[in-house]
Amino acid sequence: MKKYIILIVIFLFPFIANAITPDKLLKEIDNKQFYQSIVYKSVMNITFEGEKLQKKMNVYLRDTISTYIEVSYPPEEKGTRYLKLKDEMWIYLPAADDVIRISGHMLKQSMLGSDMSYEDASSNNKLSEIYDAEFDTTNQDVDMYVLDLTANVKKTSYYRRKLYIDKSNKLILKMDLIAKSGKLLKTMKFENYKIYGGIYIPGYMLIEDKIRGNSSTEMYLNDIKIGKQLPGRMFTKAYLRRKS
Repeated sequence: MKKYIILIVIFLFPFIANAITPDKLLKEIDNKQFYQSIVYKSVMNITFEGEKLQKKMNVYLRDTISTYIEVSYPPEEKGTRYLKLKDEMWIYLPAADDVIRISGHMLKQSMLGSDMSYEDASSNNKLSEIYDAEFDTTNQDVDMYVLDLTANVKKTSYYRRKLYIDKSNKLILKMDLIAKSGKLLKTMKFENYKIYGGIYIPGYMLIEDKIRGNSSTEMYLNDIKIGKQLPGRMFTKAYLRRKS
């Protein structure tokens, strides 16, 4: 009998060793979707309390701490620029020819009236480096993994996240952003993934701010470039004030 048990264990060991775990899955997701730098054009269609707005931006992210964004539409906001370095952001307002600094809780405010905060638009961190992961044991969908993430660092945009992941390709389909109290703050949905330089980027996002209510933002990403070398001068306050 012992001989048969040993044979069964030997046969099953490779499957046990390679079994997916929450941490392995989260790292695999990071490897598929994390980039050191990205450049893209964004179109945001915003709906808030029945009113519809459209915004267009050019976005440049370098590493996990440097972001430069410039608004190209509508005309009255064209030339508005954002610079984020670590935990601080500066906004250049062309009408006033002035730079405003925002930091701390102000980074959680709505950007351009959308459902995205300044942090949402300018953050690029590996989830596996700031969250502990567990499987949601209540999930009944055989085609989907559901991961519950809890922050293990003090400074993070959201204390908890819930990821809904397609089992076939290990890509995030939906993300719930949750406060420490358990209150649902936002939901994000991701579609139309394409591969750029080995990295999977969604071409479409739908963001809903559950606190504002009656609010949603559709976001389309175009002209995506991964790994592009970006000049250091772009991520300076002097660049915000430049005359274009």
